[in-house]
Amino acid sequence: MNDEGVRGARLAARYDRLIAALGYDGGVCAQVDEGFSAGVVEAATSDEQRRQLLVTATATSVRCAELIAKSLETNETLKKLQKTLKGAYDCSQEGDGSDKDEAMDSEEEETEKDEATTLLLQDLVAAGDEAADAANQVARLGVVRKTARASQDLLASAACHLQKHLASSDATLDGDVAVENEFHQLYMEEFTTAFGDELDHFRQEERFESKDVTYLISCIHAGGDVFTPLQKQLFVESVRTSRADGQANVGDE
Repeated sequence: MNDEGVRGARLAARYDRLIAALGYDGGVCAQVDEGFSAGVVEAATSDEQRRQLLVTATATSVRCAELIAKSLETNETLKKLQKTLKGAYDCSQEGDGSDKDEAMDSEEEETEKDEATTLLLQDLVAAGDEAADAANQVARLGVVRKTARASQDLLASAACHLQKHLASSDATLDGDVAVENEFHQLYMEEFTTAFGDELDHFRQEERFESKDVTYLISCIHAGGDVFTPLQKQLFVESVRTSRADGQANVGDE
């Protein structure tokens, strides 16, 4: 076999190994086995056979070049894909961290909002309680004012009736003096009944002189002068009524 046949056989064997390494089997290996076998190369003595062998080798070379180009392209694409996946993974990790930070910030903001809302509700409840207390106080003041006004109206009406009674023909000067005297008498009786024991103890004290006792009695009499004519009249009338009721009860028995 000449040198060209040997080189062609070696070239075909190299392409065969390359194609086998790339995992490609599109009938090329079979063609190489059939066209590039040692027997075929040795038998390719004519120009036509050599031309066919070169055409087959050229087609195989082109196919190998295409496979190499696709392999390189696939490798580059794989690198880009790996880079993209790595970038996406890093971004996802950073995103998780930022999301966690944002979630924590959001939780802190929500907590602050909840605390502010709680304080606001507490203030509203306290304000409501204060308003209720104020309303109750106003209501009580209103009742007190109404009661005081009613008492004033009652006293004014009683005073008016008393003045009319005093101005009538039935009320004479002697009658006024009699009411005054009766009031002082009843006043002293009530005072003596309430503080009789204290007065007796005071009289028995050796350190007190008779003038001290006289001064005390005059002070007690003067205490009756602080009452108004209406109060004196009402006091006398109440005592008369109570005594009349007591006598009526005794008569019934």
